[in-house]
Amino acid sequence: MSEKSILAELEARAQTDPHACYQLAEALLTGDHWGVTITKDEPRAAHWYGKAAEAGHRDALYELGFMHLLGEGIPHNPARGVELMIAAAEHDYDVPMRVLADSFRTGQFGVTPDEALAKKWADRLEAHRRANPSGD
Repeated sequence: MSEKSILAELEARAQTDPHACYQLAEALLTGDHWGVTITKDEPRAAHWYGKAAEAGHRDALYELGFMHLLGEGIPHNPARGVELMIAAAEHDYDVPMRVLADSFRTGQFGVTPDEALAKKWADRLEAHRRANPSGD
């Protein structure tokens, strides 16, 4: 399949399927879809992550949050990044819990350091790991 046909298929599916929105965003962010090279387009990736995030897709919430924290393809917005990371973590997802704990502890990505919030997310991460010893 060509890049054009892959993108057309994903965009058609994305009209009704949040996971297809996520897959399209992943292809546009990474430049790859199942071994086929896709032209990278970070702003479009953010758009499609946003569509999937609106539907509550936990991985899209995390990825879009990280794009906001980094200012990758969209303006750097630590507050929005944290908001999206929290929404992803609320899906019992350990990766954004770690990002939140570390960001509040160190102030990375422009997040305002907050020891109480760092501890809250570190404690939630630890509780999650105890409850899920084999991983997420």
